[in-house]
Amino acid sequence: MNRTGVATNSEVARTIGLKYSTAHRVLMVLSDLGLLRHDSLGHQFVLASGVRDLSAGFRDITLIDDFALPRMRAWTQLHGLPVLFVTESGGEIVVRASTDTHWPVSGIRCLPGSKLMGRSSSERQIFAAFGATQVSSAAARLVRRRGYAQSTLSGRGEIHISVPVIAENGLLACMSIRCSRSFAARNPAMRRSIAGLRQLAAEIAATYR
Repeated sequence: MNRTGVATNSEVARTIGLKYSTAHRVLMVLSDLGLLRHDSLGHQFVLASGVRDLSAGFRDITLIDDFALPRMRAWTQLHGLPVLFVTESGGEIVVRASTDTHWPVSGIRCLPGSKLMGRSSSERQIFAAFGATQVSSAAARLVRRRGYAQSTLSGRGEIHISVPVIAENGLLACMSIRCSRSFAARNPAMRRSIAGLRQLAAEIAATYR
């Protein structure tokens, strides 16, 4: 789990050679102990803050459980938009935490463990722009300059906006909001939500200073 970050019961059972039922019992016990977090909707298990004493490399999940999630929920209540906490793992963009469970205003729910596809997604734009010391493309320089990335999925009529979570050691993650165009049209304050999202990202990043 420390290597993959997110896994289903079947993936764990297959990887370490256990029966499905045995793996399920073990995973649920670890969840009860606070070492894993079980997302029943997405049928995924992710590392939880209880493993901080067991893993020297345990950074982002501790941040999510102890600090990010409560503030993400409060932000969603205030702005009426679900927010995602997204990290890069092995070249893939993975949702680590989400308030999309109860506030679906886009076509597809993004639950913890979801892998975000699309080479031009706002999340990938953030990792391309802020994940390296130097960037060569004009698009990445533009994202750096304005401090956020935006993409529009014309087929689904969705707008995606992402901002970086930058700690002292560089880019830690990104935070995203997603909604339909019709929702954005009915919500004239949505553009101001970008400033609020950047403030939320800054508060979360500040825990690493």
